[in-house]
Amino acid sequence: MHDGDFSGDSTFFSPDQMPDAPCSAYIAELKDFISRMHTSHLINYECRNYLDERLSTMAGRILDLFVRLVSLIRPLGERGKLRLASDFTQVEFAVTPLCSRPTELGSSYQHLKAFKSLLFSDYSSLSSNPLIAARKLPLSLAIHFLFSAAPESLKSPNQRAGWSVRQYSKWLDEHPSEEDRLAMIRFS
Repeated sequence: MHDGDFSGDSTFFSPDQMPDAPCSAYIAELKDFISRMHTSHLINYECRNYLDERLSTMAGRILDLFVRLVSLIRPLGERGKLRLASDFTQVEFAVTPLCSRPTELGSSYQHLKAFKSLLFSDYSSLSSNPLIAARKLPLSLAIHFLFSAAPESLKSPNQRAGWSVRQYSKWLDEHPSEEDRLAMIRFS
């Protein structure tokens, strides 16, 4: 995901720039993998209750990581936002073999929907956004998103720490407390 260019500010696509797929390559790969895993392996198991619980956990984790990694994309332009809007829809479809109703994935699904709605919000109004005020989206994700519009001179937390996005994502996994995450952001 972070190897792609999401910086384009123009929403105009010349003929040679037209997207040839309804989603980014990483989402297409994810969809193919989940579909292949489902049809080749998971469909053969008879213990559906046991399996469904674990697959729902996996689907939630996929959504959580997707939203996290999207929040860390930098820089993010209008064309990139359009690509991501499509990716948000496609990732929801991608997890349906794991969980027939993604709406039942709780906060993972809620964060996916809330973050998608932020994509085209005015950055200056994020602090008063009802999704953030109602805690439907963690403040740390919203702040990470703000870095996508910041000048390069303002370093994001992973850049300030000298970490790659992967290393920072691992740190976030090891520090699930929103207080810890906000402290890290404040430090940067």
